[in-house]
Amino acid sequence: WEVLRLQGHGLASPWGWSAAIFASFLGATLALYPGTTHGQTFGEVKNFRVAEPYDPPHESQIKSLLEGASARRLPDGRYFLTGATGQTFRVTGERDLVVNAPACFYNPVLHSADSPGPLHAQMADGSFSIEGVGFLWQQTVSSLAISNRVHSRVQAEALGTTKSGKVAAPVA
Repeated sequence: WEVLRLQGHGLASPWGWSAAIFASFLGATLALYPGTTHGQTFGEVKNFRVAEPYDPPHESQIKSLLEGASARRLPDGRYFLTGATGQTFRVTGERDLVVNAPACFYNPVLHSADSPGPLHAQMADGSFSIEGVGFLWQQTVSSLAISNRVHSRVQAEALGTTKSGKVAAPVA
């Protein structure tokens, strides 16, 4: 029965059997030595970019974009990025938040970036900025957590106050 099934797939010729035996051998070898095939590095990539789209019906719009001046794949499957910039966008395509870090790790499985190093983030309109050391950015939900030495700046206009600290009159 096994021979008939293989003949139906074009493996009845001597080359077909050789190919089947080679494929079996290769599969067994890879199963026995997974460390030699998993996590190989492929050198440095320049201008690394990965985008996360919005869910339908806005799937043609970019929700967030992570870029790096360079990236190197690590044995665990993550990427080490230098000159990293993360951006979030509104459904209209307008830029919302810009995040900069000298270096970070990107996990393509979790769609996240993290680093024990410094980071600076600012709203596109300049109304708010935050900086600190150590962060985790979850790209799919546009969540940013900063763990240490966090400093933020809020423009008075964003709070609805004047520069003197008084509450501004509401705009009609």
